Amino acid sequence: MVPQGIVRLDRIPLTVNGKLDHAALPPPDIDATPAVPFVAPQGAHEERLCALWEEVLEVRPIGRRHNFFDLGGHSLLATRLVSRVRDELGVALPLRTLFEAPTVAALAALLPDQPPTDGAPSAIPKRRRQTHQVTFTEEGELID
Repeated sequence: MVPQGIVRLDRIPLTVNGKLDHAALPPPDIDATPAVPFVAPQGAHEERLCALWEEVLEVRPIGRRHNFFDLGGHSLLATRLVSRVRDELGVALPLRTLFEAPTVAALAALLPDQPPTDGAPSAIPKRRRQTHQVTFTEEGELID
């Protein structure tokens, strides 16, 4: 959780009860678009993903190097985007994929070249997590 901006105040506005007066706080003076230079999308996948991101995030223009989360994306919008990708592109993305590939270019590289022919969404294979089993002896000693 990283704040989008920081506003320096000489004093914090308080209500008569001594609580923070949210209404008296000044609006942050930040630009909604991060300082990533715009690079036009390359290829059909990137163009379609940029259009979907612009629709879901309500930010324009979005280029191939923009990061979903830096543009204001969060888990609920990520879920909406994954659903739109499934509906529009016919690809069932695990939600985790967007967290692992948060730029348009990185996400487009994971999409299959051909849309599915049977109408069912194609799935991107899930990566197996490496697990490590830890057990304890009867005396409570850690065995690795």
